[in-house]
Amino acid sequence: MGHEPEWKVEKQPRWLVAAIKKTISSLHGGYEEAAEWLDVTKDALFNRLRTGGDQIFPIGWALVLQRAGGTYHLAHSVARASGG
Repeated sequence: MGHEPEWKVEKQPRWLVAAIKKTISSLHGGYEEAAEWLDVTKDALFNRLRTGGDQIFPIGWALVLQRAGGTYHLAHSVARASGG
């Protein structure tokens, strides 16, 4: 099958996970509130934010939480990573 490019190895960049965690922390209820907004369990959130995990945090979820918290941590992190 050949050598896979290095950029494919990282399913979720650390900067993205950090921005999502910062967004969740900015909610008054933290992870509890985030789970309510997304209609999932706290464990579902933690599983998707684990380093080396097999699940990823959906970008749509992150955008919902960003809007709920009235912050732009995710948007700013994406812009920074994109050179903007």
